[in-house]
Amino acid sequence: MINYKKSFIFIFAILLLTILFLTCEKPDEEAPTVTILNLQENDVVYEIVTISCNATDNEAVEKVELWLDGEYSGISDDSEPYKLEWNTTEFANRTYVVTVRAYDVNGNKSDSNPINIRVDNTLGLPTPVNINSASYSIINGSGSFTIIWSQNNDDDFNSYTLYESSSENMSNQTEIFKTNVSTETNFVVNGVSRVYRYYQVTVEDNYGLQNTGNIREGVGYFRFVKTFGGMSADWANSVQQTNDGGYIVTGHTYSYSNGENDVWLIKTDSNGNEQWNQTFGGASYDHGSSVQQTIDGGYIIIGDTNSYGNGDSDVWIIKTDSNGNEQWTKTFGGGSYDGGFSVQQTTDGGYVIGGISDSGISTDKTEPNRGDHDYWVIHLDGTGNMVWQKTIGGSKGDYFTSIGQTMDGGYILGGFSRSGVSGDKIESNQGEEDYWVVKLDGTGQNIEWQNTIGGSHWDYLRSIQQTTDGGYILGGHSASGVSGDKIEASKGVDDYWVVKLNGTGNIIWQKTIGGSNWDRLYSIQQTTDGGYILGGYSDSRASGDKTGANKGSNDYWIVKLNGTGNIVWEKTIGGNSDDRLQSIQQATDGGYIITGVHSFNYGQGDVWLIKTDPNGNTVLENEWD
Repeated sequence: MINYKKSFIFIFAILLLTILFLTCEKPDEEAPTVTILNLQENDVVYEIVTISCNATDNEAVEKVELWLDGEYSGISDDSEPYKLEWNTTEFANRTYVVTVRAYDVNGNKSDSNPINIRVDNTLGLPTPVNINSASYSIINGSGSFTIIWSQNNDDDFNSYTLYESSSENMSNQTEIFKTNVSTETNFVVNGVSRVYRYYQVTVEDNYGLQNTGNIREGVGYFRFVKTFGGMSADWANSVQQTNDGGYIVTGHTYSYSNGENDVWLIKTDSNGNEQWNQTFGGASYDHGSSVQQTIDGGYIIIGDTNSYGNGDSDVWIIKTDSNGNEQWTKTFGGGSYDGGFSVQQTTDGGYVIGGISDSGISTDKTEPNRGDHDYWVIHLDGTGNMVWQKTIGGSKGDYFTSIGQTMDGGYILGGFSRSGVSGDKIESNQGEEDYWVVKLDGTGQNIEWQNTIGGSHWDYLRSIQQTTDGGYILGGHSASGVSGDKIEASKGVDDYWVVKLNGTGNIIWQKTIGGSNWDRLYSIQQTTDGGYILGGYSDSRASGDKTGANKGSNDYWIVKLNGTGNIVWEKTIGGNSDDRLQSIQQATDGGYIITGVHSFNYGQGDVWLIKTDPNGNTVLENEWD
């Protein structure tokens, strides 16, 4: 008979043992395994890096995490294939210990083998863009810079930002323009007349990485170096700024002449670009010495002609309209040499001209000559008819160079003289040649005062101007040492010599300026700050007052003085041959316009027109035209 009770107890015991066995099974303690697949020890990464991982577990992997230098980065992935997107642009450029940590569903975890990875986002910087130009122009009466930069063609381009600063190192820079269009590579900055500004473009990519290009200076002054000429000798003697902001230049040309030399008139815009040119001349030698814009917008030119007139050479006056077309011409001369060097329109609408005459009474000359050469002054009415003339000189050579109408309606004459006391000359000469200054009254017939100024050697006065205080500034060159009126030692063979006179011709101060060799001053003008600008040429090396090395046999040398004659700055400008400055004037923007000859460029000599800023700086040599 079956014992059901024992059987039940047996079955229950077996079941209980089974339950106990099952409930006492050991929990899962096996950690997952994880391996970095695509990075190696000492790899260098930048921008966004995708770290591929292989993670396995005996049950299931829950997630993987990126750890850097033992700290959780906040980057994880919970699905296969496991990829960790590491934006390295948010981290400093340095080496990191990189591990990937894997977790299974039971909370078990393990780390990959650590590897050293260097972040260097300089390798991922966007391609920098450089500013190609910051050109200056006048738009609607306001100065403007047109900033043009190169284009960034990176696939991850995001933006350009243009910055402006008044400092060369871009300190305190200001954002003035931003664009997300890669082809938008220019911007116009308005209201920048008579200033210096600095510009830089920052380019940014989609990862936030930035790169900067060059710093470009914007100069709120027109600056240029222009050359005009042909295959033969061409020369400039005079320049003046015109009412439209451009420039008028006169001299002579053999390259484009009808005969030997012709008077050459060149008109440029404010950037020095030629607008037109005209030549005037016949079969022989004709030269232009000085030009001035007239009140009707035309031009008056003085020079000399061998092609027309009465004697060996005659004074030649040419009046043109605003386009350089001849309106009338006049020649004045006697039986010998007569040449014109300086002209100015007078307050009555006529013209006063000055030059040299060797002629006695003959043809247009109504007074006898005094010596070898005399000063000859002629006043014309508005249509070129002679109103009066005056011959002034001593018994030897007197060489006129410059004339101007004075505040009282009279005239100031400058030049140099070899004459002693004789004729109109009432003072002995000090040396071989001396500065000779003569003041005439408004009729031109009476000498109010005169002054002979010089040392024991040669002293050549080239330029004279009445100053705002009613006195006069004289500029020329001297080979004299301390002697006579000269109170400063010479610096070289020939020096710039600047003399300031009061209203009656007495010396207030003087300055000798030069290097160790030849320095010749040809043009001087009072500047708007009460100082003076000097222009001439030099073959001195860096020595004495000259700090710049000579570049050729002669270079342009410009010197800025303050109101008492002390040097503010000086600049040497030249090529590798012979460059001779003849005329300098301050422009309306405070800079300077300069002209003269530049040898061995297009031909045997060319007209050189240079515009500087107020500190005498012009464009770099690779920008010379």
